[in-house]
Amino acid sequence: MALKSIICLFDGTDPDVAALETAIAIAKARSAHLRVVHAHFPFLVYGGGRGGYLLSDDTWIEAINRQQFQQEANAHSRAKEVCQRLDLPLDGEGKTLPHASFVPVHSTIAADLLRELSLCDLLVLGGKAQGDGLESSVAEMALFSSGRPALIVRPRDDGATPQFDGERLAVAWNGGPQVVRALVGAIPVMRHARDVVLLKAEGHRHTGATSGDTTALVYLEAHGVNASLEVVEMEHRSAAEAVLDRARELKCAGLVMGAYGHSVFREMVIGGFSQHMLRNCELPLLMSH
Repeated sequence: MALKSIICLFDGTDPDVAALETAIAIAKARSAHLRVVHAHFPFLVYGGGRGGYLLSDDTWIEAINRQQFQQEANAHSRAKEVCQRLDLPLDGEGKTLPHASFVPVHSTIAADLLRELSLCDLLVLGGKAQGDGLESSVAEMALFSSGRPALIVRPRDDGATPQFDGERLAVAWNGGPQVVRALVGAIPVMRHARDVVLLKAEGHRHTGATSGDTTALVYLEAHGVNASLEVVEMEHRSAAEAVLDRARELKCAGLVMGAYGHSVFREMVIGGFSQHMLRNCELPLLMSH
């Protein structure tokens, strides 16, 4: 599948500007349609009898909703500035690709937003400087419920646009179903990479390449991806630390990985490996769940 429809979640903050710049670069390289989605849910208060719901006056509710629409207007204005600076038309009348559209989504029904996020080939999210980058419920929905690969981009310290397309990529590889799903979902991106290295973290008694590793390499080769496998010794580090250290040494432009999950609680949903990467990896992360 070609990357022809890209969504960037955008609230107008600095981290999201870095994500939008990356999304624009990819859209221009692939002649794609970029949808800049700003989502918020109108504030409603439900009350009823002895149900324990908080009742509030309409003035307070209207003030909150007014603030949300002002944030939307600010996000639209900043998105337009970024698109203009990077020479990608926003909200133009022409349909010639590449072009971008600002799409506000305000609905009390989560399924409306989920449908919007699911109808694309790639999601691009802005990662915060601190935390795991998934502080927003919309970002969590994008990663865990949309079924689409999500590229999480943090701002670079030097302020430059993170370069992801056409560079060397790493895959945090363990042969499990989550990373297999991520690898398959990343094919449209990896086809344009200079090369791809599967980084497999193992302890002192590592087994080397398995039949599953070979199958993955054959699959990537069939899709025109120049890929190789490298076993990384953990050496008293966690698997996540070992993989991230090696990706940095190889000067990889991004890291492909699965999002692991067993529970509705974030710490268990994301898992220790993914949590470490989300908190510590400055490289763009391409994740699927």
